[in-house]
Amino acid sequence: MHAHSTSAPLTVTQRGDQLIAVRTATEPDDCARMCREANALSQLDHPGIVRLIDHAEGPPAQISTAFVGPDTWQTKPPTGERVAAALATATATVADLHEAGLAHGAIRAEHILVDPSGQPVLCGLSCAKAADPATIGTDVGALVEMGRSLASRAGADQETIELILATLEAGHEDLRGTARSLGRRRLPPAASRARIDRRAIAGAAGAMVALAVAVAVVIVLLRPVGEAAPPAAIPMPPLDAKPPGTTVPPPATSTIPPFAANKTSELIHDGRHYTIGRVGDVVVTGDWDCDGTSTPALLRPETGEIAVFADWPGANATIAPAAIFVIEGALALSATDAACPILRATTATGSRLIDPSVSS
Repeated sequence: MHAHSTSAPLTVTQRGDQLIAVRTATEPDDCARMCREANALSQLDHPGIVRLIDHAEGPPAQISTAFVGPDTWQTKPPTGERVAAALATATATVADLHEAGLAHGAIRAEHILVDPSGQPVLCGLSCAKAADPATIGTDVGALVEMGRSLASRAGADQETIELILATLEAGHEDLRGTARSLGRRRLPPAASRARIDRRAIAGAAGAMVALAVAVAVVIVLLRPVGEAAPPAAIPMPPLDAKPPGTTVPPPATSTIPPFAANKTSELIHDGRHYTIGRVGDVVVTGDWDCDGTSTPALLRPETGEIAVFADWPGANATIAPAAIFVIEGALALSATDAACPILRATTATGSRLIDPSVSS
């Protein structure tokens, strides 16, 4: 069953069609920890963090969360080719947690649940505190220690994982950059300067599964600045595949209509006009894959589809998204203020962070 930072017993029950994990506590210290955990979870809405259902202060205190599964990284750690990808996902989730203003404070293998698809889900937030340099440093140290333990059984790419973790530990990389490096199995520039403890290693590190390219919208190159707009209309194919890693399943059929001239968002990049999406879509730009070039990302509010582009089209060409995410109920889209920004999708109940970097 779920592992948590208190000794409160856990039972699994069913409410409607949903399984719920319920813990109760009567001791004052356990009740206080349970209250802190509920307060932390109530501020979060993230697919990589266990979801709060309800909480009663008691005594007896009770907390209910969505049941993820019976396993944790303590009982079912990632192995072989899944190690690097699992570490990348967990690291990105912790980075999102810090971005939301909280530090976990007790990152251990028993506090990372394994969902039915094998993805890590963070729990055990009873020690959560406000994110500051000290509390973030505690989380980073715990991730490095846990990552090295997992990498020791990973195999052929274990040295790469060690170098990436050492770069994080030395302060030459942040959690977001570390997640990207782990996902791509690509060493950050500072890795060559980092000192590591080389240990005996067996097993292999894996790569993050690349997001499938699904076509929901396209960018169309219209004309250089100063030229008249052409009247042509270009059709857009429907969304025909469920991209891995979406937060909710995409619509069975896309509602995205054909492209219509003069009814889309128009952008100017490098002296050229481009059009993307349609009226009502929200478009932002950023250097998503940290290659020095800003490209667009688009939200279609009525479907929650978020299309991320990795390039701009050439003359007489269109280009499809490199990745598509679906955030149910997304109303607005913005980019964080960073050299390699991430996306924030705002909903009626809060917001979710999305790492839009595209593996090459």
